[in-house]
Amino acid sequence: MTIKELFFQNVDFFNKTKIHFISNVVSLIKETNVLPADVTTVMQHNAYQTAKFEVLLKNKYDDETLTLIKNCCVLYDYVVSTLDNEISVDVILLWYSMLNKEYSSNDENLHLILEKFVANLKKVVTFNIKEISRFHVLFQYLNPFNTYTYIINIFINLKLCINNNLQPFVILKEIADEYDNIIKMCFKTNTFNFLEEFLVRMQRHFKSRTFPTTSVVNKYENKINEWFKKHEHLRRSDIEKIFKVTPSGAKKILLKLLGFSQIKRVGAGNNVVYQKVVK
Repeated sequence: MTIKELFFQNVDFFNKTKIHFISNVVSLIKETNVLPADVTTVMQHNAYQTAKFEVLLKNKYDDETLTLIKNCCVLYDYVVSTLDNEISVDVILLWYSMLNKEYSSNDENLHLILEKFVANLKKVVTFNIKEISRFHVLFQYLNPFNTYTYIINIFINLKLCINNNLQPFVILKEIADEYDNIIKMCFKTNTFNFLEEFLVRMQRHFKSRTFPTTSVVNKYENKINEWFKKHEHLRRSDIEKIFKVTPSGAKKILLKLLGFSQIKRVGAGNNVVYQKVVK
């Protein structure tokens, strides 16, 4: 299963990735510790279009940080829902405006720089971590003093990683100084090896926080295999009986099995069933 398929088929993976991605991004920018649980609170109220999270979290964060968390949640959903759309100057400027409602896109110099950046981006057919490292440095120096440059950059990386079946990543606040020094060195020497190695480390860390583990799936595999020896289909109610769990527990097991391509969803609505994936 590709990273992209995992995003769309495993709700648990999607939410974990979103929560840890945004908590790390905002923590780095605002130089504070944004807890994953607090991002979850913002996500829940964003979904219902309420501002209750501002009341719940006002003693933890200032208004600017809360607004940034909220806007990052909205932008994250937009980026993932438009993965198949090309990155263009208009798309990048839209992302800027989604982060900062007061942002003006009338800067002609920025337009020219972005046009050159996007033109070079389109020349690459398939991205690997080496190419992403190169473009990460180039974009970071478009406007290194703008608060939102890093956020837009990391969202570009997110889109490129998902579309090219690469593990997404974020930069940890705890090693921000190392990151800044590497960026400066890469730009000065026009070499990207050190950033490439650094981003691979960040990929591993992010994967350890978000990716479902095979050991979890292995716990269920034998019983599932036994079930499919006698039955063609599996329903969520069957999971409840097999593992003696609640409906919510059955849902979690299904998401893990889907995430590792043990089963596949067939049908829609009340007619959804699951079939064993033949490998």
